[in-house]
Amino acid sequence: MKTFRTDKAFIFKHRAINGAWNRKQVEALGEIWPPPKGWIKRVAGRELTGKSIADFVKHSSIRA
Repeated sequence: MKTFRTDKAFIFKHRAINGAWNRKQVEALGEIWPPPKGWIKRVAGRELTGKSIADFVKHSSIRA
């Protein structure tokens, strides 16, 4: 199974239209909603499946 290591640049690049992140994006990265303080730091560097990454990007305002 192909995985992808997230980083802060990727997370910030794929924010939703309002400049934040929505529930579907946060949950795709393996966090709970609402995300607790420090969630970006926890997610940065995490190995995720291609499906999780695709779901995260699909719900952002930027299309890869």
